[in-house]
Amino acid sequence: MSKTYLLDANVIYSYSLRDCFITLAVTGVRVRWSDQIEAEFIEARRRKSPQQGLHAQRVVALMRAAAPDYRAVASVRHINTLTLPDPDDRHVLAAAIETRADVIVTENRRDFPPAALEPHGILTLTPDQALCALHDEDPERMIQAAADMRARMIAPSHSPEAWLARLEMAGAKALADRLRPFASRF
Repeated sequence: MSKTYLLDANVIYSYSLRDCFITLAVTGVRVRWSDQIEAEFIEARRRKSPQQGLHAQRVVALMRAAAPDYRAVASVRHINTLTLPDPDDRHVLAAAIETRADVIVTENRRDFPPAALEPHGILTLTPDQALCALHDEDPERMIQAAADMRARMIAPSHSPEAWLARLEMAGAKALADRLRPFASRF
């Protein structure tokens, strides 16, 4: 049975990582996030500039359209019972519990200690770890996703190696290393 991946806002913030997960969601990988996670992403962009905040709202609309079953709800019932190092992250764990996610994908694994997750059968992975696990589960799906992502990069277009370099800069070095031998296919 396939896993359900709940994306933290810091994953959505990165264009390359977001593109990977949304492209995989279109192929049937269960990728979820909550309204609160969207709001956190939009606010982080808005703090950079009002224009980036508006752009983030458009990004969220596109994400929702691409993955219409994205919604994870963080109920107050769960939020109020959870203890995490950063109380502001409780909504993420609550959404993972409510949506029965197997994995919280986050750059901030230390904010989700195993002791808080284990009772719910949830673990954390970095985006690179999650993407590598998805690659290892179904390499052909990941290679096709890479081809689809690269094909969308038309302004400017990127060579396969330049696209892999973008992936590495986004923090997905291990995934880029796994995909590099197949670069001729995308």
